[in-house]
Amino acid sequence: MDIKLKSLNITNYDSKDIEKIEFINTIKSDYLINKYLYRCIDEMIEKSETSENFVLGYGYIVKDNDKLIGFFRPARLESKYKIDVDYGIIEKYRNKGYGTKLLIEVSDYLLTSFDMINGIVLHIDNSNKNSVKCALNAGFIKTSLTEVDNFQTYMKRRG
Repeated sequence: MDIKLKSLNITNYDSKDIEKIEFINTIKSDYLINKYLYRCIDEMIEKSETSENFVLGYGYIVKDNDKLIGFFRPARLESKYKIDVDYGIIEKYRNKGYGTKLLIEVSDYLLTSFDMINGIVLHIDNSNKNSVKCALNAGFIKTSLTEVDNFQTYMKRRG
């Protein structure tokens, strides 16, 4: 599977592709990804290998041309019309604008491709200042006034 966004691509995992295997190993050893996301995000990306179509709950690799820069996972429906998304950029591509670009392009794709989705929800640890900055730069707004377990909720709506 390969989905072309504006400038990025979404692709699934391939256990025969050395570059994608190395990418998974990079995620497994990335301190910040493991600090802020589920420790099994690599397994969720590996699940996408068997899918020919986009599947809720699977993780997907995000590419910029031939560079594997990060990943996202449409985790679950937060409520009837909102989807919770996890994402990350691997260390060598951080602080280059990819986090913002990923959030803009993936949220645009989800909001225009799936009629059942009217909003994208991010739950961001308050100590993850770079992710907060990416979310705000990508047009997400803080929706919760109180924090829950040191997390704030950010959302982007259709239209």
